[in-house]
Amino acid sequence: MAIKFTYRGAELTADTPEEAAKLLSLIQANEEMEGISRFLALVPTPGGIPAAQSVWTPALFNDLLERLGDKQRKALELIVRDGYAFDDDLRSALDVPNNQSLAGVLSGISKQAQSMGVSPRTVFAVKGYRRDGKRWSRYDVAADFLDTALQMGWEHAKK
Repeated sequence: MAIKFTYRGAELTADTPEEAAKLLSLIQANEEMEGISRFLALVPTPGGIPAAQSVWTPALFNDLLERLGDKQRKALELIVRDGYAFDDDLRSALDVPNNQSLAGVLSGISKQAQSMGVSPRTVFAVKGYRRDGKRWSRYDVAADFLDTALQMGWEHAKK
């Protein structure tokens, strides 16, 4: 009798309990190696040249987009469209009342990236500013993420 189980949303089937355990072990080992590869891609080599071009593959890019909620995806679209977005523009477009609510939306993007073994800084970075006693934030898309979005032909990505 076949054994069916779900792992991270994928339906898997094995013929025996031993085969199921081996399959799960292989998948987890592969995930661990992918995580190590993504980490190594961020480590500079001697001379300051990155060890790899980008952590973002087409599959990883699509996986992130599929995991995002509507507001998270819209926020990312706005940041990617111009290469950056200001907090007041994002709040207005997302119809959220304050930066605390905006932070909730943006942290969802970061959490999804982290759950995939990718640093949130490879998606976007935030910079805080003060002017005339008022604080405001600018969110910049990461170059690697933008490059992958362009390669994928994502309609929101522009050079």
